[in-house]
Amino acid sequence: MKKWLFCLLMCTVLLFTFAAQAAEQIVVEVAHMYAEGDPNTIAVEEGKAYIEEKTGGRITFRIYPNGIYGEQQNSIQAVRMGTLDVFNGGFGSDIYPPAGAIQGPYLFRDYEHWRTFKKSDVCREIITQLETLGSFKAVGVGHFGFRETITVTPAQTVEDFKKLKLRVVNAPPYPEAAVVLGATGTPIPITDVYMSLQTKVVDGTENPLAQIVAMKFYDAAKHLTMTDHMIATQLWMVSNKFFDSLSPEDQAIFEETWDFIATRIEEIAEENEIKNIKLMEENGVTVYRPDKQQFMDRLPEVLERYPDWVEIYEAVGKL
Repeated sequence: MKKWLFCLLMCTVLLFTFAAQAAEQIVVEVAHMYAEGDPNTIAVEEGKAYIEEKTGGRITFRIYPNGIYGEQQNSIQAVRMGTLDVFNGGFGSDIYPPAGAIQGPYLFRDYEHWRTFKKSDVCREIITQLETLGSFKAVGVGHFGFRETITVTPAQTVEDFKKLKLRVVNAPPYPEAAVVLGATGTPIPITDVYMSLQTKVVDGTENPLAQIVAMKFYDAAKHLTMTDHMIATQLWMVSNKFFDSLSPEDQAIFEETWDFIATRIEEIAEENEIKNIKLMEENGVTVYRPDKQQFMDRLPEVLERYPDWVEIYEAVGKL
């Protein structure tokens, strides 16, 4: 009888222990728009393993890749409302108008210039304004490569691009890519771009090389023009509701994890550029390296439309 009672007691203790452990586990819902093989997708999976190792599995990610959680603007709104924990966002001019310049055309000379900016007071001030006005926590600031153009017909000059409909992201400042290149911008969700190229709804798209490869846009468009017109910069938006629910210790681990993720995204994107170009060439893509000054000369037209960007362009240009 005593043995039976002892076993019952032990089972009860174990059940309470497992229940407590389950209650303590924090599952972070992370959504993004990137396909399998993209640097962002790879790095977020690595970040999941990183935070699980740091916390003994107490904190983990539930990841919604490739836009399956919802369209970009809806997902951003979900973070701001506290119904989604994390989403990849940009330096949104809809939240803080000057911030749009960071994703504007021909702002950064190269990746080192971007890294200098990321450590600067200019960057810190923009992040502070975005967090305050946008009601979210910003983590994982980084880039995932220069944005290039891939088209169904050759395009190396402004006159060539004037004949084309170019898919652009339906959020400022991405449509300005079409302005500096000379094309007509057509907003289309990323998940519909492949079909839009195949059916000639658009004549081309502008994306980082890794995204062009991951989504196999090179199957439908065979002319890659290295316009280097924008660096694909981003930050990861975290719900204030979620972040404030963490202990100070967990907040530190969480931010450390997203610093790791941002660094890995940049490393993968930069390391794979030559490989991605070669892969596309092996699949019948012709690569062009045009005179970029002709596109840069169109920048005043963009700045005239966005006067709030001028001060940022001047400040970043001095870094």
